[in-house]
Amino acid sequence: MDNRLTGLKDDWLTAVSVEMKKIVNIILISLSFVLSLSAQSPSAMTEDWESGDFSSMQWERSGNQYRWEITSEGAHSGRYCARSGNYYTKNTESVLQLSVYLNESGTFSYFRKIFSAESSGTFYFYIDGVQKETLSGYADWSEYQCEITSGFHVLKFCYQRNGNASKGSDCVWIDDISLPNGIQMNLPTYVMRQRSYMPKLQETMSCLLGMVHKIRMKFSFSTM
Repeated sequence: MDNRLTGLKDDWLTAVSVEMKKIVNIILISLSFVLSLSAQSPSAMTEDWESGDFSSMQWERSGNQYRWEITSEGAHSGRYCARSGNYYTKNTESVLQLSVYLNESGTFSYFRKIFSAESSGTFYFYIDGVQKETLSGYADWSEYQCEITSGFHVLKFCYQRNGNASKGSDCVWIDDISLPNGIQMNLPTYVMRQRSYMPKLQETMSCLLGMVHKIRMKFSFSTM
């Protein structure tokens, strides 16, 4: 066989091998993760940050800079709320993320407030990578609601600074988040980075967690 063809074949086999290892790793990690969650009891989930930190839910604040922070600056209710951390810093983003498994469909809601320069500082909210809301400029505290299905979901709050202009506090505040019954979860960072596999991974994990939930429910009724 031509040496060039042999080289191409070896390169292709190596690429396939690397990709397969990634897939197998993700499956094994996810299965281990699902099993570790099976002992949790589903419950209604709310977040008001009155703990004064991010410890009451399994929040992921990506990166070492521009991380979301807790503030007592004009919360919607109570004393504290969460605020994006990249104010007055152009071409940056501040991301707050939560992974959940919901046992039932229902209404998801949160309150938000923004004070930024129009089109220079923008807030985005995503469910499973799909943009659900965007805000820019000034808006006082108001509630956002949407219907959310049962199963595995990734919720992402993001404030982006794209331009030179800044105005006011140059940030977004979030408070009083409410979700249907479910389980909090944080997928390993390695898994979260494999964006191309996320749709199938979410479907698989929803199926596995649903089976675990049904088994737990069956055994809880049989012991009553």
